[in-house]
Amino acid sequence: MPGLDSALQFQNAANAANAVNAVMIVDDDPMFRMILEQVLRARGVGEVIVAQDGAVASAILDQRHAEIDAITLDLSMPNLDGVEFLRHAKVANYHGRLLLISGEHKTVLASAERLATLSGLDCLGAIAKPVDFNRIAEKLLSAKENEIAGRRAPVDIDRLVSSLKASRLAAYYQPRTNVRNGRICGAEALARIWDEDGTMLDAGEAINLAEKHGRISDITWRIVEIVMDDARRLADSGFGHLALSFNISSSILCNLQFTDQLADMVRLSGLQPTNFILELTENIIPRDPLIILEAMTRLRMAGFKLAIDDFGTGASNIEQLGMFPFTELKIDKGFVLGAANDKFARACVETSVSLARQLDLRVVAEGVEGEAELALARQFGIDEVQGFYFGKPMPFADLIAYAQDDAEQAGGYREQMLAG
Repeated sequence: MPGLDSALQFQNAANAANAVNAVMIVDDDPMFRMILEQVLRARGVGEVIVAQDGAVASAILDQRHAEIDAITLDLSMPNLDGVEFLRHAKVANYHGRLLLISGEHKTVLASAERLATLSGLDCLGAIAKPVDFNRIAEKLLSAKENEIAGRRAPVDIDRLVSSLKASRLAAYYQPRTNVRNGRICGAEALARIWDEDGTMLDAGEAINLAEKHGRISDITWRIVEIVMDDARRLADSGFGHLALSFNISSSILCNLQFTDQLADMVRLSGLQPTNFILELTENIIPRDPLIILEAMTRLRMAGFKLAIDDFGTGASNIEQLGMFPFTELKIDKGFVLGAANDKFARACVETSVSLARQLDLRVVAEGVEGEAELALARQFGIDEVQGFYFGKPMPFADLIAYAQDDAEQAGGYREQMLAG
């Protein structure tokens, strides 16, 4: 595959930067700080920084925000509380991991978590005190692909264009699993872009920058080419039944030639449109919704499936479900991850499933990272799940191995995982 080999040579360097080397504990309880520091050091964290309140932590962050890979944050503290610290972390442009730990009521914890996420911080979640210190360590140290924390190079348009010209772009695939039988039924293709020094660029920032500077079509068409090539290789390996999905922006759909060009690519590749799912986020209502409606209607007529992605995070989700010919609804991982302990998140999941059923849409739950999320998916009758519990985004070669293992284990452990 053109470009993939040149991109994969940067993978090891990028993954090496993904380790948690420095953690800052922000808590006014000295005993809590002491025990957690001991646990983290025992788990191999190179440096543990402690701060007794948000004011001290803010001063440290101003000096060392690029060095601190993760922060544990209490909410109720003197001088400067944890909620105020979140604002400071946003202003400081902190890109590391953040874990909220507090004895506040669970609704306060949930609100603080939402605030952190809306502020653009990488919040791993919220844990109520009293806590299991080993659980905190697991949360902080669990590797998350494409998360280079504070050491990730900032994305600018020159850096992005250079990476695209040098073909340092690849598609990583996250498996989608059928809840009823536990078998892999497809995968989502996610763009991965590397800088020349091997640093993986932040995908979200890169996509936003590409949209702003009119380069999103470069990324989209390259990913489409890669996905088409990989789909053929899947078919040759006996897995042609697996559906591959990829993201499409509204600006691409505004190109009146896009539908025909995509259909021609599939036809010339000897593939079927029914094997592809185009994912669109809830911000797809553009300046001219008629063009989008025309494009999506023609895509459906051609046989492509259409998914509304990150459902629940936009302002016009119900309106869009009624306007556009979607075939599936993907529930945002923020709601799925929080549904076990957050009444609002749980209600959002339940309502989304109910709405999808009434509209005859297939339902996919993102963010399934453990037994709690999987149990929720079973309880609500969700069709497919996607998340770390079944697989992180992986290179295509690993997806083939995953599918082969799945076929060999038919009737085995994955079905048992879903059987509860």
